[in-house]
Amino acid sequence: MLPKAKLLIHPDRMQLITELSSHSLTGPALAAALPSIPQASLYRHLTHLIEGGIVEVTKQDGQKHYRIVEGQARLGPDDLEGMSGADLLNAFSMFCSGLLVRVGQSIGEGVALDASRKGLKFLQVKVRMTDADLVAMNELIASVVRRSQENEDENSRAYTLAAIIIPEETDSSC
Repeated sequence: MLPKAKLLIHPDRMQLITELSSHSLTGPALAAALPSIPQASLYRHLTHLIEGGIVEVTKQDGQKHYRIVEGQARLGPDDLEGMSGADLLNAFSMFCSGLLVRVGQSIGEGVALDASRKGLKFLQVKVRMTDADLVAMNELIASVVRRSQENEDENSRAYTLAAIIIPEETDSSC
């Protein structure tokens, strides 16, 4: 079985996880939502995610549905512990390439982007926080994400939210 970091940090599996992050889907629904992933690859990636405990299979209305096992589709310090600097940079590179795929799908090719309508945003900012502040921020983000995943308003729009927290090695001022 692959280590959790290798399971999660793969562009195709990241797309699968993103699709499953808010609700369960059948295999055909996943294939329709992710036409860029060949069907054989899609099921191979699903198998890896199931064997790794990231995704589980349920039965609804006689059909197999795939869903994320709560709390398993994220990497934390324990999952990254022991990785070399090169392995961490490689994992981060794969994470970024998965984001590039999502952004590319969002903006399309050859079309002028109406960024304000799309809601596409980039932000990079240095902040100073205590460990308690960091825990509180993570809990707040998790709470907002949970509420948004329960949103069934037909006027709502789907967004991909990516979060990267990079601890600074030096104690420089903001």
